[in-house]
Amino acid sequence: MRLPTRLIDLGPSSEDSDSVRLIETCGLPAPLAAEPYRYIALSYRWGEGNRLLTTKSTYTQRQTAIEVEAIPKTIRDAVLVTRRLGIRYLWVDALCIIQDDEQDWKKEAARMGDIYMNALCTIAAHAADHADCGFLQEAMEREPVVACGGKKFIQTGNATTETEAEGTYARHHLDRTELSSRGWVMQERILSPRTIHFGKAGALYFETRDKVEHIEVGKESGYRPFPGLRDALGVLDKLQGEQEAPSLSTLQANLVPFLTRNNIGEKVTVLISPDELVYNGWYELVTKYSACLLTENKDKLVALSGIVRKCQQVNKDRYVSGIWLHPDHFHVCLLWLGNGKEPLATGTGAPSWSWASILGKVQYIHGLGMLEREISHIKSEVKLEAVHPGPGVDDQSDTIEGPAILELSNVVMINKNKTELRFVHFRAGVPWHYSLNKYLNLDKPARIWDIHDDDGEIIGWASLDTHPGVSDEFGKPGEVIRASDEGITCFKMAVHDNDRVHTGHNRGYVVMFVVPDEAAGVWKRVGLGQITKRELFDGVEGTTVKLG
Repeated sequence: MRLPTRLIDLGPSSEDSDSVRLIETCGLPAPLAAEPYRYIALSYRWGEGNRLLTTKSTYTQRQTAIEVEAIPKTIRDAVLVTRRLGIRYLWVDALCIIQDDEQDWKKEAARMGDIYMNALCTIAAHAADHADCGFLQEAMEREPVVACGGKKFIQTGNATTETEAEGTYARHHLDRTELSSRGWVMQERILSPRTIHFGKAGALYFETRDKVEHIEVGKESGYRPFPGLRDALGVLDKLQGEQEAPSLSTLQANLVPFLTRNNIGEKVTVLISPDELVYNGWYELVTKYSACLLTENKDKLVALSGIVRKCQQVNKDRYVSGIWLHPDHFHVCLLWLGNGKEPLATGTGAPSWSWASILGKVQYIHGLGMLEREISHIKSEVKLEAVHPGPGVDDQSDTIEGPAILELSNVVMINKNKTELRFVHFRAGVPWHYSLNKYLNLDKPARIWDIHDDDGEIIGWASLDTHPGVSDEFGKPGEVIRASDEGITCFKMAVHDNDRVHTGHNRGYVVMFVVPDEAAGVWKRVGLGQITKRELFDGVEGTTVKLG
C-alpha cells in the first residue's frame, strides 16, 4: 500500500499528547508485516472559519510540532476520533499539502484518489459547516433512539421516525448536506472503503462498499449509493488486499461507548462483470457529480481523476475529458443533456462535447423514460477514428484533461434540400416536454424546443446548450430560430433499435446539434435532441468530421 506523501503523526496510542506533528512518509522505517502503517482521512468543508495551513514558510515548523489547541475544531475533533480508534496517523489536506506550492498541489491532487482509497477509514464531517465548527458536539447531543412495541424509532423534536424507513432518513443526512454538495467530496466518498459519517443533529452512520448502517439503531439502512462503482472498486480491494479495518463493534467500544451495534453482515455478491459495473455506474456518477459545487471550475475534471484512475484499473479503457472510449460506450457518453439555461463552465479546459463544458446538472439520454433504459439498445451511427489531445495534455496518461478533439467517421448530416429546421420554444401540450422534464430530474426544468420542418410539422425535440454560436437569450416563450440563420446543423449520432419501444418520437434518430468553428477547423456542439422524420437524412453520405 502506497502511503500519502505526508501524514499527521498523532503519537503512540498510549499517549494523548498536547501536540502533533507533520511527517514525510518516505522517512518512515519499513513497516512490520503484522503492523502496517494505517491512517484515517478527513472529508470536511474549509468554509470561512479559522484556517491552519501548511505553507512553504511554515513547513519546517509543522514538522516540529503543531499544538492541538491551535488546530481548527473540525480537525481537532478528527484527531480525537482517530486516537479513540487507536490509529496513529491522520491525513488532512490543509496540513498535508503545501498550500502555496502549485507543483505540490498538482502532485497531491493527482494522488487524491489513492489517498482516500488506501485510508483505513474516512471521517465525513457533515455536521461541521466550516473548519472551525467541529462535529463531535452534535454527535454527543444526537437524536435518541427509543424502543416501543418491539420496534425502534428515531426521536426528532416532537416527531418520531420508524427505523424501517431508514433508507429515506439516511439519504436526508448523507446526501442532502452541504458537504455532499461539494464536487471533491463525491470522489472521497466513493473511493473510501469505509466512512464514519457525523451528520447534522448527531446522525451517525457507518458506510462500507456494501451498505450504509445507522450506528446506534443497529440496523442496515437499505440505502446504497453508487452500487455499480462500489462493486467494481470492491474487486480492486480484493486484488490489492483489504486492510484489517474497524468494525462497528470497534466503533461501539472505542468511539462512542454508549452506542450498540452487531457485527457487519455478509457482503453483496457481484453478478455483473466489473467493467460493466464501471460503465453503468459512470452515468449515475456524472449525473450526481455535475450537480455538485466547486470553488474553482478548473477542478471540474481534476476532482474526478482519482475515480477515473481506479476505474481504469478495472475496465482497461481510455478516458478523455469526461467520456470513455470503449466502442460500445463512447457514443452513449456523448449523449448528455443539460437544462439549457446554464452558461459555459469557463476554465475547465473541456471541449464542447463534454458534459464538463457547462454548469449545472446533466442527464444521459438513455436514462429518459421515453427511451428504453438498456444502453445496449442505443446503437451508434458513428465510429470513433481518433482522439487529438489539445495543448498542455500529458500524452503519457490515458486520463486526458484538456481540450481534446474527437475525429468521427460515418457522420451523416441532415439533408438541407429536404427541409429547413426551425426551433420553436415550448409549445404547450406536446407530450415529450412533460416526459423530458419528468425524467431528466435536473436542478431546473429543462428548456425544451420543438423542431419543425418546412410544413410546420413537429418532427422532434431539442435541448440547446449555451455554447459559442448560440445566443444566450435563446429560449423566450414562442421564440423561433431558423437553423440556417445560426449556422446550426445536426449529426446523426445514434438510433434506438429496440422493437419494444413505443412508436412515434421514441423511434427517431438521436442527433447532436453543432455549429462550425472555422478558425479551429472543428465543429462545436450546441445541443442534443431527437428527430423522428428519418427520411431527412436520406441521400447524404457519411463523412469524417472533427468535434472540438
